[in-house]
Amino acid sequence: MISPYLDQALDFTDEAEREAWLTALREHEPVVASELRAILDEHHAIVREGYLENRAPSPRERTSSRARRQASRSAPTRSRRRSGRAA
Repeated sequence: MISPYLDQALDFTDEAEREAWLTALREHEPVVASELRAILDEHHAIVREGYLENRAPSPRERTSSRARRQASRSAPTRSRRRSGRAA
């Protein structure tokens, strides 16, 4: 099970200490260390991209955003019809 190893790896605040720990782990548990390295690399990429910093819009925000887009697309058509110019 990799979960306890992952928890321990993420607890390190010093990258050098984490790497030393991972190197030692590789000597005793090479498969676990390899899987852990892949997970940590992916985690670092996600953090660098700020992926987790951007929250998804709530359903209400998505609905109101969609309504604004639809209104902005149809508004010019309505005003042209009122003025006698068909769209």
